[in-house]
Amino acid sequence: MSLNLASSPQPADKLEPFISLEQVVQWGGYRLTPSEVERLRRNIRTSTIPEVISEVVGGIVDDRTRVLAENLSSCLAPAELRGSLAAGHTPEKANAILGQISDLAGVRVICVWDHIDADGFGGHSNFYIEDNEDETILELSGDLRAWLTENPDSPDCPATSGNPSTWFGSAAAELTAEDIAHNDGLLNYALHDLR
Repeated sequence: MSLNLASSPQPADKLEPFISLEQVVQWGGYRLTPSEVERLRRNIRTSTIPEVISEVVGGIVDDRTRVLAENLSSCLAPAELRGSLAAGHTPEKANAILGQISDLAGVRVICVWDHIDADGFGGHSNFYIEDNEDETILELSGDLRAWLTENPDSPDCPATSGNPSTWFGSAAAELTAEDIAHNDGLLNYALHDLR
């Protein structure tokens, strides 16, 4: 189990999402009592551990961006798709447009809807990147969303979709592959199955 910095109660052998009690014993050289574990938990919150983790994670993300920039095609999405979702979208339109972009860029851009019911996908929707390597759902970053959803005559609509390496945001904290298991086998997913 791991050390938890959150204020909510955690199991006794859980200290933080990244540090197990076994690691504390290995690194510190001693097994701690429950009151000492609580003291450690309080001290970690004000220590440099969060900054170190942030720095390491930042380096990992920088490496990911560098590798993506080196390996992904520098393709730009076809100009005729600019603003193509400005008036909204249907699941069919999302599959058609995101499918073109995904095929050209080698990046799986998906649409996640609130629900699927007898009438199909519905409710609010948002676009994400699906990283098939480790089944992580990532926030869509960069210019692609605005390039697709803003009116092309608007100053808010970017001139290009940007390089695909810029589309990879941070992991979507509220979404996992299990959370969006309801799908059409293409690029539409739903959080809730109401069928």
